[in-house]
Amino acid sequence: MVLYDDYVLEHLKGRGFQEIKELHMYITDYIFHRSEKYYAIQEKFYRMSVIDVYRYEVRLQEIDIYGELILNENGKVYKLRLNIDRFEEIAEIFEPNSI
Repeated sequence: MVLYDDYVLEHLKGRGFQEIKELHMYITDYIFHRSEKYYAIQEKFYRMSVIDVYRYEVRLQEIDIYGELILNENGKVYKLRLNIDRFEEIAEIFEPNSI
């Protein structure tokens, strides 16, 4: 039994998906960012760990000028979450040891 109108299924197929569940799994998936790119944001430095498509945000970990993670007194990494639009607006590529 088909629960959705043809235009819904055609729209999904036009985007490369066969069913709504497949689309949902795609957008709720994380994209783990494993590159060696570093970013300068508001006078601090970060590396990206995850792009969360569903929440439309990036997750960043604070680093020092040498690319090493900065830990707090409990040994936890300082993290930052940013809306993707905001990230693209304020982030700049940073090369460790370039200062």
